[in-house]
Amino acid sequence: MPLVKMPNGGFAFLCRGRQRPRRCRYCGGTSNRLCDFPVERNGQGGTCDRPICSRCTTRISGERDLCRAHAPLWDMQADRPRVGPGAEERKP
Repeated sequence: MPLVKMPNGGFAFLCRGRQRPRRCRYCGGTSNRLCDFPVERNGQGGTCDRPICSRCTTRISGERDLCRAHAPLWDMQADRPRVGPGAEERKP
């Protein structure tokens, strides 16, 4: 957002209204989800937040989604439920 100087000498951010829709990192389609894999950035906990679409996501427990990069990592962690193709065949 651009910073605009106001007539009274102050400054304000100029909102341009609706932003362009985010694109899926993998197929380029319109993203309607973000990756929920837990990550740490600068000592702060959070989630990956990589934009993904409903076709490129791996759904986990309810309303949570994983991107293609994090779905295999989720399966490697012993305390996580198995997800993705062939999940029932893998041993916990």
